[in-house]
Amino acid sequence: MPIIPPGTGQPDVASRYCNEDGVEVSGIDFSAQYRSDMGLGVKLDYSYLHVGGRSVDSQFSQPRPHTATWRLDYDRQLCSFYRINAALSGRYLSSPDTDIEKHDQAYQLWKFTLQQRFLDAVNLNFTVDNLFDYTPEKYYWSSAMTTGRTFSVGLSVDIDRIVNLF
Repeated sequence: MPIIPPGTGQPDVASRYCNEDGVEVSGIDFSAQYRSDMGLGVKLDYSYLHVGGRSVDSQFSQPRPHTATWRLDYDRQLCSFYRINAALSGRYLSSPDTDIEKHDQAYQLWKFTLQQRFLDAVNLNFTVDNLFDYTPEKYYWSSAMTTGRTFSVGLSVDIDRIVNLF
């Protein structure tokens, strides 16, 4: 049996991508953002997707008609040596538009982040991801890749800036 070098010959059937005739996809996106002089910011994104014609309904292709992301934050230099940024953000994905009996449900994930900067050289970060501890009942191809709430804390120090302070 001859050895065929990579990049020649026929691609693996399982990884072949083909456009499907008769599938029609349309949608609309909306995005809005505002930041006040006081440091308060808000951002909202929304997408609507409509699949028409002959649709492909498989475990790998389950379009979600409604998706949204949002962020509310406060970013402020409170004094010469301290800056704070607090943010609450999230995303929503509607239930897939599918005829498959077993599929994902609609879900939303939220995240809280607190970032503090001291002396323009030390950063302290605290994050709660998946704030409301969402986990899917069953994991499907398009499920949220989460096993529940997670916490993280980070500290970074810019040594050059610390040395320049003294």
